[in-house]
Order: sequence, then C-alpha cells, then structure tokens
Amino acid sequence: MGTKPNPNWQQRAYEAFSPNVKLDINNPQEGTSGPIVYNLLSSSKGGEQSSVGMTESGLFHLYNDQCIEIIGGQKVEGGGVCVNIAGTKGDVWITAMSNGDVKITGTNILIDASKNVEIQAGSNFSVRANKINMSSNSCFIKAPRGKISVRDVSWSGAVFSGTSVPSGLYS
Repeated sequence: MGTKPNPNWQQRAYEAFSPNVKLDINNPQEGTSGPIVYNLLSSSKGGEQSSVGMTESGLFHLYNDQCIEIIGGQKVEGGGVCVNIAGTKGDVWITAMSNGDVKITGTNILIDASKNVEIQAGSNFSVRANKINMSSNSCFIKAPRGKISVRDVSWSGAVFSGTSVPSGLYS
C-alpha cells in the first residue's frame, strides 16, 4: 500500500454535529487502503447510513445504504455536458451486483470507441429497432444454427425477380 498507520491518536479530530452527522479526521485505524484522512458519516432516523471520505492512499469513497442520485445541468444554457464521469489514466467501470440490471436511457445513445467495441452476453443478445443500418468493409457471422435472410430489393433484383436470370449476374 505504501501508507503506514499513524499511531499518533492525538492528531485525530472527531466532531459530532448532531447524533446523525459526524466528521472523523486523521483516524489512524488501518483499513484496506490505509488510514483515514477524513470521513463524513451520517445516519437517518431509520438507520440508513452513508459515508464520504478519503484514505491516505488517495482513495475517495462514497458509500450509501440506499440510492445515490447525481443530477447536473439544471441551469445549463443550450445543452452541453451536464454530468461527466472520466477516468483520466485508467478504466471506468459500472458494475451491477446481486442480479442487477444496468440501464442507459436517453433520446439518442452514442457509443464512440477509437478502437474496438466488444459485447459479450452470457445468454441472449437482442436488438429491436424500426430500422438497422450497418456498414463495414467485411462482416463475419459464425453460428452453429440459425437463419439470416437477405432480400434483394435493388432495382436489378426487382426487374429480374422470378426470371431465369441468376442473381450473380446482376448483384
């Protein structure tokens, strides 16, 4: 970890603003990512708890027993970015644990990758759309079974449909 516990308990400050809101500063207790720089702790009358803080290793955490809500852009003029989540030198992960779904909702969803987009599904991959447009230099589909039908709806396909002219001559 690189951080060592601070055995000096005299540097610790603990302030209780109310029975439900407390601030813990320089707690020398060693956690999984080092001693605590600060923790803002709160609890509701119903027992729900939350914590915001930072450890000596630089880990910032935001924990909450219930939903976490992030809302931005209430006064943004003309659109633009209202919430930005960026990992400047690493990955950004969104993980739903305990059989949870990840849902992205919006008018338009754009995925822009400078390299690859990979989708892995443990079971089914479904797409429902009014229209699907795909364009690539090459396309490969491997499946032990299934059916893909492509109708020739080009002008030449319509003209020669039902005739003895092979489609290979005009496609």
